[in-house]
Amino acid sequence: MTTAAPQNNREILEQGFRNARSAVRSCFRDGLWATGNMPVETRKELDALGSHLVRCLDLLELESTEGLPLDIWKEIRDELGDALCGKFQTAEQAALAFVVDRHKVPKQFLFDMVNAADYWIRFRKFDSWEQLDTFASNLGGSAMVAAAKIVGAKPGYEEVALECGKAIFLTQRLANCVSDLKANRNFLAQEDMDRFGLEVHRIKMKQACPEFKRFVRFYIARLEKLYRVGAELVSDLEFDGARSLTSLLSVNWRMLTRMRMQPESLFHPDGVLSRRDWIALKSRHVLGLEGGIPILDQSVDRH
Repeated sequence: MTTAAPQNNREILEQGFRNARSAVRSCFRDGLWATGNMPVETRKELDALGSHLVRCLDLLELESTEGLPLDIWKEIRDELGDALCGKFQTAEQAALAFVVDRHKVPKQFLFDMVNAADYWIRFRKFDSWEQLDTFASNLGGSAMVAAAKIVGAKPGYEEVALECGKAIFLTQRLANCVSDLKANRNFLAQEDMDRFGLEVHRIKMKQACPEFKRFVRFYIARLEKLYRVGAELVSDLEFDGARSLTSLLSVNWRMLTRMRMQPESLFHPDGVLSRRDWIALKSRHVLGLEGGIPILDQSVDRH
């Protein structure tokens, strides 16, 4: 449906926020508590952005067939462009357009997220770390930049936000690499696998061989450098945003630490973190005790 500017139709907006919440819940159910301290309106606005991220992540699930990727990318790109100009097709697009306009979120970051998904469904591989790094920056990094804008980041936050979002995205992809590879989705750089003589079938078969352990620890060493820069974003956010990001970083840093110490934890059917780990992290957040990880201790106030 093409209709009037989203600001003028509260009913459509509210429906869009509800739909966005449903999409975000289906994709990020385990970690939604990290934003539980946020004001209701802020959570709704983050959901609107989150639903756009979910849509881009859904594109990563598509099987590549001739002629399909370009058509899908053009359709989503055009729909996004129209929505940001007030000509939206769905209630979720109306909500996203409203949030982008209200917080003056740079539109390019939303298009970068779509472009990253398009790169994947076209090529479905990363020959080098540089290609993977760019992909993660456009998808995870751009999402974090936009989210930080919504929660009121201080000027000059963009660089550290990109590193922060990129680090979290790559952590999640590593943690899910076994299921990804079984579904013929390889989000690992081929040159890194070649460096350690690691073959895809060994990961699929859950073989904790020495090559696999060395590869995981090498990969994590790279991510730790991203986190030490990205963690500075906490000091660029106001109280509620800083709390939520701190908990989000704590979850992913705990995950990274577990994978470094126990690379075979990637093979666990329930995930790298146990249910007890998730409950403990959630409890700390609810009690206002989030944090306590080295990257936050070393982050500095940049202002």
